[in-house]
Amino acid sequence: MEPAISAPAPAQSTPTRWWSLRVLLFGSVALAVIVLVVTIALPRRGSVFNYVRGRSVETVQKYERARSGLEDASPTELTDRVRFFNTAIGLSPDFAEAYAGLADAKLILGIYRVEPAPLAYAAAKAAAAKALSIDDQLGDAHAAYATAVLMLDWNWAEARSHFDQALSASPQSPRVHHWYARYLTALGRHDDARVHAQRAADATPTSPSASTYLGVAHFYAGDAPAARRNCQRALDLMPEFTPARYCLDAIDQPDAASAAMPDTFLQSAMQAVHAGDIPGALDTLQRAANRHSDALIYASVLPGLRKLRGEPRFNLILERVGLKAPEQATR
Repeated sequence: MEPAISAPAPAQSTPTRWWSLRVLLFGSVALAVIVLVVTIALPRRGSVFNYVRGRSVETVQKYERARSGLEDASPTELTDRVRFFNTAIGLSPDFAEAYAGLADAKLILGIYRVEPAPLAYAAAKAAAAKALSIDDQLGDAHAAYATAVLMLDWNWAEARSHFDQALSASPQSPRVHHWYARYLTALGRHDDARVHAQRAADATPTSPSASTYLGVAHFYAGDAPAARRNCQRALDLMPEFTPARYCLDAIDQPDAASAAMPDTFLQSAMQAVHAGDIPGALDTLQRAANRHSDALIYASVLPGLRKLRGEPRFNLILERVGLKAPEQATR
């Protein structure tokens, strides 16, 4: 008896084969799209959330507690933020973003005079340098390092180099634009300073710090109404935000107050100028230069020191700081 021979399966009709090919093609395209989307969406080097990968929940929590709203923190809160940053670094010694945040906090502490400015800036410089040794594409670290060498060393060239790298690496960072605006104000480049201060304010619309410095940039540019509007907005956001009050005081008394930062040397020099004691004002500024006061980076743009322009001693002090004479600074 011969074995039964099974009949061959009927060939697929043309419509069925075409449908199978469509399914296969669609599946391949869908897979390619998914791979592309995932590749784009996954954290990359320099991504906002890149610091989360490979770190414990506790480490990230300490970092977030330190970084959130850092620029608007009170002096007491800033001290707590430093502690949180240091805890995060202790838990994860290669945490570049935490070092950059620590540098930012130290800069603010120095500007607010909560800590001795030279010590705070030296700590900021060291923390920013450490961050860059871990990740040299971290824009906030470049901006913090630039500001530290400017305040501590009056090194304008190195500051500019790091600001260029900061803007290239993190063009959307509000902290990069904030610190760069300060640098531009000190140089007398007021239109550029206002552009970058506006970018920082646009990126953080509820930040009294960003609104205040936008007001400061307008103040030094000679636009008192815009300065008052932005500094008052900062107080509306946070009534106890002292830097905004410094800004409004400077608008009300432009010849007697500094909008950018509190400083006893500049205050005394402006008071001497107001009293007609030009030699006394120059003596005070000379002492400030001898102590390497950070506030002198704003000496060429302060309205309260305008009467010193043309004084040879004043120009020598500016040269010592690394600045040009006021009539040259705005060119």
